[in-house]
Amino acid sequence: MHSERAERIFAALGDKTRLEIVRLLLDRENVCVNDILVEIGTSQPNISQQIRILKNAGIVRVRKKGRKCCCKIANPEEIREILRLAEKGGKNED
Repeated sequence: MHSERAERIFAALGDKTRLEIVRLLLDRENVCVNDILVEIGTSQPNISQQIRILKNAGIVRVRKKGRKCCCKIANPEEIREILRLAEKGGKNED
């Protein structure tokens, strides 16, 4: 992972709402923004802003389905590994 890309990913994952969105998208492969709104429980403008940040970081892909926008994780294996390492917190698995 290149340094600039790593910085964008870690900065994007450093927000509680964005992390909730990422976890939701990892659990369900393709989720429409309206469903994210219901699950996360915040405003539509806030969700749109958070998704835009995740998209710009290369974490999320957004696809229009008619009038709906649906999201999915661009590289789920990579993001799962990043989260696994972060949650491990530097502890050794000896």
